[in-house]
Amino acid sequence: MIRIRHPQGASSFQIDDTTAWHQLESFLSGLVKVEDYELRTGYPPKPIDTSSLTPSSLLSQPPLSIKRGDQLILAPKALPNGGVAPSSRPNQFSPLAFASSSSSKSQPSNVPSFNTSSATAVRGAPPQHRAGSGTDGVGGMSRSQQVAMRACAESSAAAASASSPGSNSQPKTSAGSAAGSKGSVQDGEVYVRLPSTGEHLTLKVVPDDNSCLFHAIAVLFHQKTGLDVCKGLRQVVSQGILANPEDYPEVVLGMPPHEYARKISEEKTWGGAIELSLLSNHFNTELVSLDVSTGVTYRFGESASPPHSQIGYLIHSGIHYDSLVLLPAEVEPSPGQVPLDFARTLFSRDEQQPLDAAAKEMVAKLKARHYHTDTATFDLRCGTCGSALVGEKGASRHAMETGHTDFREA
Repeated sequence: MIRIRHPQGASSFQIDDTTAWHQLESFLSGLVKVEDYELRTGYPPKPIDTSSLTPSSLLSQPPLSIKRGDQLILAPKALPNGGVAPSSRPNQFSPLAFASSSSSKSQPSNVPSFNTSSATAVRGAPPQHRAGSGTDGVGGMSRSQQVAMRACAESSAAAASASSPGSNSQPKTSAGSAAGSKGSVQDGEVYVRLPSTGEHLTLKVVPDDNSCLFHAIAVLFHQKTGLDVCKGLRQVVSQGILANPEDYPEVVLGMPPHEYARKISEEKTWGGAIELSLLSNHFNTELVSLDVSTGVTYRFGESASPPHSQIGYLIHSGIHYDSLVLLPAEVEPSPGQVPLDFARTLFSRDEQQPLDAAAKEMVAKLKARHYHTDTATFDLRCGTCGSALVGEKGASRHAMETGHTDFREA
């Protein structure tokens, strides 16, 4: 048996000395669009040249020389424009399919429609986890007074649904922001070993550039970060808002749907609960977001019918999202290195219990290192009048007194 890692997870394939290339190729075609991918092996993983193979070529013979117990990586091929081939199945949408059209002002003709019939309920839905010139639902405040920042973790699902896009730089905090000096964590520095398999659940730190949620989602589904793939994911959300006006009316979004759709398409706009719900539906994947500060776990898509067959994990540190990925037992994580070619980023339901436990342990480790932002104490400034404010309570009070909702880094 060999193990094959691919964008949807990992699969096993039975081989012996007589197994031929056409058998493996047929198996791979059930996972991905084979011509868009290449096989890699070794560490660091290197491409395997399959150009000289015939259908009857034996896996056990050169140039493959594959033996039982080997691990193969199925990775997207590099494209001439510097991008990579889509990492989803042929019948799934991939933002990379049109990311290269970023310079065009009109929507590319090959952008598919949003794939969902209704919004999936979120158990214990968190607030939007964003700050900026938009608005977030906070308590019973009127729309003009809603504060553009993360509300308390105890906010209701209704308050979360009322959240909307905002924009600005991420605030500084005494506890240390995701990219700040105090409480900072390097890529791959924090991990939890799964006792049953020896694999390492590892924190993959993503860029802190107002698109962190979309970078984190891109890691799960495309094993990469970058504003190109983030743009595609933003378009998924934008299309979903416009395609489902009954699920996302103005009273839910805090602004007209067309305005929300426009704002979430901008690079400076933060994403949160609404975006996670939409992306969960689109990718038919339960997205689990664990809050470092409170220890609360939020599950997007948990009540989908039929149930989603796979799960992805995110870490939320107050005003920043990162991804959780699983590295093989033989690949020890080290600071500054998370080899995504070897990482599994999506998981089956059968793996949920040990991964949930490991994710909780990860949250405890991150909290011990102060890898979270205290939204009660971070410094803000009103973008409208310039007033200095402290935390969400100060901003909430200012919003109620003045109607201002544009809050920025102090």
